[in-house]
Amino acid sequence: MSAQGTSFEELKFRYLESTRGEGRVVLVSGGVASGKTELAYRFGQFVAESGALLLSAVGSAAERTVWLGVISQLLDSAQLPPDIGETVTGWGEEEAPAPGNGRGNVNERLLHRVCSALLKLARTRPLVIVVDDVHFADEASLEVLLRLQRRIGAARVLLILNQRESLGREQRALRVELARQPYFRQITLGSLSPAEVERLVEDTLGTSTVTPGFAEECHRLSGGNPLIVRALAEDFRAHSRRVRLCSGEPIVDERFARAVLTCLHRGEDELLLTARAAAVLGRSATPDTIARVLGAESVAVTAHLEGLRNDGLMDGPRFRHEKARFAVLGDIPGEECAELHLGAAEVLHDDHAPHVEIAAHLVAAGDASPCWAVPILESAAEHQLARDKVKDATECLELALQGRLSEERSAALTAALVRAQWRLNAAAVIRHLDALMAADAAGRLDAKDALLLIRTLAWFGRSADAVVVLERLNGTAARRLAPADHRLTMEWLNGWIPEIVAVAEPPPAPGEGADAGAAPARARFTPVPEGPESLDNAELVLQRCWIGDATPEAIIGAMHLLIHHGRIERASYWCGHLLDGADETRRAVLLDVSAGIALRRGDLTGAEGQARAALHALPAHGWGVALCSPLAKLVLANTAMGNFNEARRLLRHVVPESAKHSRFWLAMLHARGHHHMVTNRLHAAVNDFQSAGRHAVQWGLDHPAVVPWRSDLAQAYLAMGQRDPARELLREQMTLGGGDDPRVRGVALRVLAMTADAKERIGLLSKAADLFQDCGDRYELALTYTELSGARQSVGDVGQARMMARYALQLAKACGASVLHDRLLPSSKAVDGAGTAGLEVLSAAERKVATLASRGLSNREIGRKLYITESTVEQHLTRVYRKLSIKRRSELPVDLPMELTDTA
Repeated sequence: MSAQGTSFEELKFRYLESTRGEGRVVLVSGGVASGKTELAYRFGQFVAESGALLLSAVGSAAERTVWLGVISQLLDSAQLPPDIGETVTGWGEEEAPAPGNGRGNVNERLLHRVCSALLKLARTRPLVIVVDDVHFADEASLEVLLRLQRRIGAARVLLILNQRESLGREQRALRVELARQPYFRQITLGSLSPAEVERLVEDTLGTSTVTPGFAEECHRLSGGNPLIVRALAEDFRAHSRRVRLCSGEPIVDERFARAVLTCLHRGEDELLLTARAAAVLGRSATPDTIARVLGAESVAVTAHLEGLRNDGLMDGPRFRHEKARFAVLGDIPGEECAELHLGAAEVLHDDHAPHVEIAAHLVAAGDASPCWAVPILESAAEHQLARDKVKDATECLELALQGRLSEERSAALTAALVRAQWRLNAAAVIRHLDALMAADAAGRLDAKDALLLIRTLAWFGRSADAVVVLERLNGTAARRLAPADHRLTMEWLNGWIPEIVAVAEPPPAPGEGADAGAAPARARFTPVPEGPESLDNAELVLQRCWIGDATPEAIIGAMHLLIHHGRIERASYWCGHLLDGADETRRAVLLDVSAGIALRRGDLTGAEGQARAALHALPAHGWGVALCSPLAKLVLANTAMGNFNEARRLLRHVVPESAKHSRFWLAMLHARGHHHMVTNRLHAAVNDFQSAGRHAVQWGLDHPAVVPWRSDLAQAYLAMGQRDPARELLREQMTLGGGDDPRVRGVALRVLAMTADAKERIGLLSKAADLFQDCGDRYELALTYTELSGARQSVGDVGQARMMARYALQLAKACGASVLHDRLLPSSKAVDGAGTAGLEVLSAAERKVATLASRGLSNREIGRKLYITESTVEQHLTRVYRKLSIKRRSELPVDLPMELTDTA
């Protein structure tokens, strides 16, 4: 039999004794939600059915000051004779307490009258009086109950008082007073045992649902508290569909959290305060720290924790589940919560706890008033930044700025906040720029912070302000205090917003250069630095991202350097690794770089998706002048995909006017020019490409890897039938070179081929195809094979022409290049081959050879790529023809699997 069943039988036995004229007093005690109320309710139903008169009442903390509130409930709970009601309730004014003295003593005459009236009721039939939560009864009602219990020895009265198990002084006094009577009995309802928890869970969920160990875990999480056990069972049932897919462990969810709060609010205020302090302290909670936060005695807190343990709510100073702790935290009123957090911060500071823990409480309290708060917050911010917890770091710095600070310290902390917010949300730093400008004008910024301000102003298009700060910095010796930052800042400005440097560091007058020593940074700048040292520097910048020490503009510069030197795989590697867990600003920048890599690989769909994701990752105003970068990629991708309306919509996107004075604008001109060219607005395309060229020359960025405006313009001229100026532009670009960028050289060769005769054209296009194959640009390769098809056709090599056209069609389809695909589609009937049906009859080696042959490679070229002899290639092809029932290469299937090309 369960503890509830045993207690019920005990009450029945005491009731039978009372019916024989042997009055009984029973005190039922137990923790919160231990089943006292349920037991009282069940027993009340039993005695009512047995013919006894049942009077019941429930004590309430909210009604503790209501004079005789519990007694009034008892008298209102049953239909009493009129004379009884008048005798009890008709007290005179002299018997009532003075206003506001709700806890005053009861007049002796009234006490006698009430007790006599109740005892009179027991003469006609047994009387059962049940008071639930008697520990909340008002003092006047308690006096009546205590007087009554002393007079029921020979009456047919059973007085049942439900009391919360506690060590409170008042409750101990009540128990002592009751225990003096020989007819007093006590029933204690303890926590449910594991077996009782299992029975309760099975009653709620059914025996088939509960897996082995489920009841044990429920017992651990609830401490045997019936209310919490039922809540766990209800949470499990509410998630029944999902639970079927897991191990069958308890689900800790909303009902569990509500049950915990219900238990706390039904208990004593002291226990609630103790639980709240423990929730705020978290892992730092001990009886000592809780007592110091509350300003209480450690012994009292230890007793309260024991009471919470008995109630199944806590296990020592810890909650049985974090869900319970979070529920308690969320239930604390705002002002009280702030006070507890501030108290926790002070206690932990006195105990020399880690600064991060102390700062978390200060931030939660929103209070930096203690004299030690600012250094703690600053230290915690540095630590959080090193752990890539940027949001936590910014919260620490924002709060620190509310503390007591000197002007110099405020400027340094503002710069630190800007440095952190750059990573979290670039747009958030805008509001701090004027304050930093004022601090710099007053000489309160060191060199490192001044350089940060210059880069930030430049990013957001405030070039004039950036010039002012740069001139001020260059006029002092401060720049020598941060040489690495100064070099990186100047490289960034020279490479992306060169007009700032041109104004702040004008070139020396004629004849002054040699005397002035080293040339200014502007003169030494190279748009795409050559040599292994520059690539090593780029890798170092990206490695600094692991420790959160690389700015977005530095990432852009490093990535573009790798890309322009043909290190696409390294750039792709870094994008993939740094995107994992990247904060918002860096994520946006890396997605933009990934879109550029996808474009260079001919993955138009991927480029469009990555560029759009980049725009979504960072608000438009957070991009500053760099907004042109993802927009340009979207325009290029949508144009090649045939989404002309979307490309036009993107071109109407408002970009900052200051962006037109940055390198990012060159990318926009490049994209817009190609859109104009594809949509047959050739003069507009020429204007855009010429504008890009003028800016590139003016800014010292005239390098094909930065903006290939000459090959762009040459394509527009060729579309207009102007071959001579096109050829001149291309020869000029070829003399400039393209760094190590095979794609730039490949495009130049492809366009140059259009100015040559048929025989020379084939050679140039073949070289371009090899370059595009090496760099993995499938879209440019498709364009090149399209031109090769035409060139082969013009010299009468129809078979090769058909193969080239077929492969170009296949590549265009794979890239999503609808414009090129539709251009090739009319000749699809002429290039139809055997199709892909029946390819399963080919061996892996035969498929590789057939794939390369369908691309127009000679037997020698196939052998070289697959490391086999020409004779072996011929044998493979012979078997391929026989198995596919074809006679020549031109009949090879159009849609041979692309992965074979890649593996080959």
